[in-house]
Amino acid sequence: MLRTAKNGKKGKKGYNNVKNVTVDGGTWDARFLKYNKETGGSLFFFVHSRNLTFTNLTLRNNYGTHLLELGGDRDVQIKGCTFYGFKKSSNNDDKEAIQLDVCHNYKILPDGMPYDDTPCMNVTIEDNEIYGYPRAIGSHSLVKGIYPSNITIAGNNIHDISQNAVYAYNYRNLKVTGNTFDKVYAGVVFKSYATEGKQTIFNRNKGVKAMTLPEGKYNLEITDNVINTTKYDVGKETMQLGVFVYGTDQYVIDGVNISNNTINSASTGIYMRYAGKGTVSGNTCTRNNNSSGGKFLVDAYKFLSCNDLDVLNNSVKGNGNLFDNGMALRGNSRNIKLTGNIIESAGKHGIGVYEGSVAVITGNSIRASGQHGITVMDQSSANMDGNSILSSVVNGITVLGSDAAINNITVSGS
Repeated sequence: MLRTAKNGKKGKKGYNNVKNVTVDGGTWDARFLKYNKETGGSLFFFVHSRNLTFTNLTLRNNYGTHLLELGGDRDVQIKGCTFYGFKKSSNNDDKEAIQLDVCHNYKILPDGMPYDDTPCMNVTIEDNEIYGYPRAIGSHSLVKGIYPSNITIAGNNIHDISQNAVYAYNYRNLKVTGNTFDKVYAGVVFKSYATEGKQTIFNRNKGVKAMTLPEGKYNLEITDNVINTTKYDVGKETMQLGVFVYGTDQYVIDGVNISNNTINSASTGIYMRYAGKGTVSGNTCTRNNNSSGGKFLVDAYKFLSCNDLDVLNNSVKGNGNLFDNGMALRGNSRNIKLTGNIIESAGKHGIGVYEGSVAVITGNSIRASGQHGITVMDQSSANMDGNSILSSVVNGITVLGSDAAINNITVSGS
């Protein structure tokens, strides 16, 4: 309905195609019309542009692709809009209502010429309602060394999303704050590397220089959100996640702040992999379906191959719907400080330190664990001080084939 690129024709490089556009108000209804078997085309399609404002719009009913597609745009505001209505096409792909793309090739961005790897920059998406889509906001591909930057997702009401509410690939300076995510498969997913196949990760085009990360940090902030994942049957062993931060050994995600979120998850609340130099604080995690009979127990907070994290003043509430461990360190995680956390009714252990991980465990309160309050095993190491452990079904503390310093611990009712 609105587009800045003509079929098969090159626009201008960088952010110089179209400037200073405001679209305010109106209902834009695609009525699920088909352009071909695979797509009806994005309703709004803006590439290589700057100073774009979209306010008070209703965009709805797309066949097979996005409602609003941004490719290589900067200084964009999307506010007070409503997005809904998706029908899968013959290729059965899941798509985002709002898509943020890099101008890399025809596969990522048809009619996004010239393909100079221009990313989106300075995009604010706030106070919108998005529902009835596979994904609400994000990307499904990345270009190595190119970072969509300064992306803010704030104050949105996102609900009834069959996949991920926010799916961010390789963003720099991403802030997700003050949103409500309800009936979503996952709240926020951030990845520094694509694992889904050859059509999701690309090398830069010839002559394009890599961008840099400030002090090597992605600067990821996920704060003050309410996340309620869909209550799928645990017998299906589906991993519904509140927050998932996914790095690799080559692309470690440093500079992470996950704070003050309220998460009701059908499986894991916060899962971090190859991430560090950050803080996980003030979050509350409750499991929202029944894991009785030991089916598909998972960790409320899981840290796999992470480094240099302060994990403090978080809470875990089982309420009969049990997690596996309240907090688990796995995969040789190092320099993880667990301080002042409250862990209640974990199905297995309150805190588990596994697989050569190293932790400092201080001032935590652990109650009614299904097995041990704290367990340290697999040649791991833990320094424990000032923790309170109440009513563990088996042991207050278990150390197996590992090193531990244990001081000023209160154990009662185990």
